Amino acid sequence: MTSTSHDPETAQAATDFAEPATADTPRIDRPVTLPLTPEKAGLWHNELRGRLGLLPSGARISQRVRKQGWVVTAVATFIAFVTRFWNLNHPHSIVFDETYYVKGAFSLLTQGFEGDWIGEDANTRFLTGDYSSLSTTTADYVVHPPLGKWLMAIGQALFGSDNGVGWRFTTAILGVAAVFLVARIAMRMFRSPWITAIAAGAMALDGMGIVMSRTGILDNIIAFFVLLAFYTMLLDREQFRARLAERVAHGELNPDGTPLNPWGPRIGVRPWLVLTGLILGLACGIKWSGIYAIAVIGILVYVWSASARRAVGVKRWFAVGTLRDGISALFQLLPISIVAYLGAWTSWFLNPNSYNRGWAAGTLSSGGVVPLPWAPNIVNDFVQYHKSMWDFHHGLATPHDYQSEAWKWIFQLRPVSFFWNGTDAMASQCPSGSECVQAITSVGNPIVWWLAVIAVVVVLWAAFRDLDWRAWAILAGYAAMWLPWLTYTNRTIFQFYAVAFLPYVVLALAYGLAYFLGFLSPAHAKPRAFAHVVEAEEEEQHAAPQAEDAEDEEPAADEGAAADEGAAADEDTAADETSTPAETAASMTLASFASSLTEPLDPEDPVAKWAASEANAPTIRAESPDWWQPTEPNKPGRFAVVAIMGLVVAAACFWMPIWWGTTVSYNFWHIHMWMQSWI
Repeated sequence: MTSTSHDPETAQAATDFAEPATADTPRIDRPVTLPLTPEKAGLWHNELRGRLGLLPSGARISQRVRKQGWVVTAVATFIAFVTRFWNLNHPHSIVFDETYYVKGAFSLLTQGFEGDWIGEDANTRFLTGDYSSLSTTTADYVVHPPLGKWLMAIGQALFGSDNGVGWRFTTAILGVAAVFLVARIAMRMFRSPWITAIAAGAMALDGMGIVMSRTGILDNIIAFFVLLAFYTMLLDREQFRARLAERVAHGELNPDGTPLNPWGPRIGVRPWLVLTGLILGLACGIKWSGIYAIAVIGILVYVWSASARRAVGVKRWFAVGTLRDGISALFQLLPISIVAYLGAWTSWFLNPNSYNRGWAAGTLSSGGVVPLPWAPNIVNDFVQYHKSMWDFHHGLATPHDYQSEAWKWIFQLRPVSFFWNGTDAMASQCPSGSECVQAITSVGNPIVWWLAVIAVVVVLWAAFRDLDWRAWAILAGYAAMWLPWLTYTNRTIFQFYAVAFLPYVVLALAYGLAYFLGFLSPAHAKPRAFAHVVEAEEEEQHAAPQAEDAEDEEPAADEGAAADEGAAADEDTAADETSTPAETAASMTLASFASSLTEPLDPEDPVAKWAASEANAPTIRAESPDWWQPTEPNKPGRFAVVAIMGLVVAAACFWMPIWWGTTVSYNFWHIHMWMQSWI
């Protein structure tokens, strides 16, 4: 029997979070052939795919919708490119924390380790191309892994270290790529160009995303890597469920259609999950906050795997989800993450001048104790360095004018001033009698962030009330990249850290608007062709005894007339002599099968849609026609979406000079400071 393949690019997942097998799609509790015939196995395969939130095998969303999705993606990506690369060299100055990362990237690029920069005028010299302040022997104490700075060094290698394009190229290009990813994630989750336009447009025009993309620090880089891992996690979810549906449908079944093996089929290696682990390990090699993403994604993968087993009727779904899928996922996710993280430190291991190298040897020679006496000195150097970094991050409590508690971030209550040229410094560049300033403030687009506060409440409601897996996925982004910061009550933290969960803010905004305006498509499809075939079997079985009784009671018919009638209908009846009504139904096209039902299908039923799309389409084939159409907003809904996105665009135009550091009048800058806490 030929198995049906699953294309993760076209058969996209959408099912309720932890949905039981009996929710909305009652288990078929009728006699089932063990194993099923190829025709019925194909129908049962699609029945299971519907339960798991996948489109029927081989089916795709319509070509029109796919094209619209790519147009939205292209437009949003272009807007992101313009807003992030326009005049990227301005300001030609080391802004805010760039002093640590830009010079660190240069040091890694030129000498392979992060050297110490000597002298208070090191920044001034660096701006002029004078790098004499860099020590070639003494390492700088750095509290973040080196991978992010190595990525920033790529821009300096391409465009030079004496200009802002070189310093900021990596963060800018990853900022553009993040908008592209948000668009593709939204299309995969919702299959709607309208919802994609909201999410991608809001991402492209958010001030925090723009400012952090135009600044040479690490936060925008880790935001991209975690988002990329989120995308590959979705691909793993789809592939796992597609394999599960296929192997259950083509395996041996109980009379109720559940797998004969109470543990269900094995799934094996999950390539997308391995890739997710690799990406998350690299994220940790940029900033340690990537560890939270590993924990949250690991939990989500486990819950999704167990709920998928339950949805297809695996009797021991909890045990197999924990002992087989859970442990297997752990070993496919975590070891590669550790290897990737260690790989991020390759330059530290290779260069003996790196910070803390030689610490263990010096400690042992003076009679001291090292963390792991049995391990090589370089391992103890590495462990002690990490202990020092841990102590720094958890003990950082130096007051700062722009620090803010994490709960304030979603309200944008305390943005950070990244750059400021006041009226005195700008006097020579302003018309006579005018006061001019240049300012860069990392305030997010107020329309996006403030509406998202309301939208995330809707997402929470849908997650718990509707068990919508898409809502849980969005909340997972908040849980990984924002929730942990709420525990840092005494540490110095800043609002721009929120750029790491900006993608989930815009996805929440898009979800909330679609939910409220009524064009959020159901989270899962419910094809029921198999149920109809089994019902036909039951009708045939009940009808057979009645037909026999009727024949016994009827008088014999005229043999000549019967012969003539039989000869006229010979062709039509020949096939029926060897096939049951159920087998005939299973071999029909979906169009003829749907039309043969005594009760018409709901027009919104996937079987009806598929049947209507092509009258002569085979029941199951790899080249199934495009059939799936998203729920589109009605006219008032479209007007509301256009109006809200118009406000997002208007706010972006209003704040863009403050995000770019454009020369403006002092009064113009001041009218942007809506709150005292923004100054």
